[in-house]
Amino acid sequence: MAPSTFGKFAGDLIAPDELSGKVYAIALDGTSQVIATPDLAHGGDVGVEAAGFIPDLDLANATIYLADRATPGNPHPGTDNLLALDGAELARAGVARGDLLLGTEGGAGLVAVRCDLTTCRVTSIIADNGISHGEGHIVVAMGAPSTAFRPAPAAVRTSASPIPATLLFGLVAAGLIVVLTIALAVTARRRRVVA
Repeated sequence: MAPSTFGKFAGDLIAPDELSGKVYAIALDGTSQVIATPDLAHGGDVGVEAAGFIPDLDLANATIYLADRATPGNPHPGTDNLLALDGAELARAGVARGDLLLGTEGGAGLVAVRCDLTTCRVTSIIADNGISHGEGHIVVAMGAPSTAFRPAPAAVRTSASPIPATLLFGLVAAGLIVVLTIALAVTARRRRVVA
């Protein structure tokens, strides 16, 4: 659900469509609209898989995590590690509390979306690295990454990136589909109650 800082879409369910690349806001009355179409790869096993809002915390002292699942035989085979990005890097790129982060399944590309009362703006953060297989939620947590994480393979560490970023790896489990299913069930129940 979008936080109160997410402009006219505050309180809406935000749902990326992996196939089309579009990002939707679904209001409590069940209506929806496209709020952004980031310049990211899209399609099955490629498009936006992960989403998460930056919570109300000191981003410069936080770490952003995304699971990189090993998927043998996939064009993006993954590493079974955890991608970790220093929050200070995001802050330097202009990302702030309340912004939406979106990560692709194929290559773990990352963008930030900020909405106000009239428009939504997309900022590119990390380009698709060609190897990672992003899965689950994007998680933002206080503190530096654990030193127990294994270093990224060289091909991932040297991936093209619009901003300098330190990537470390380990495991995070989650599923955006669970959140979407629950939110849609709540919306459907509210419609039945209203009707």
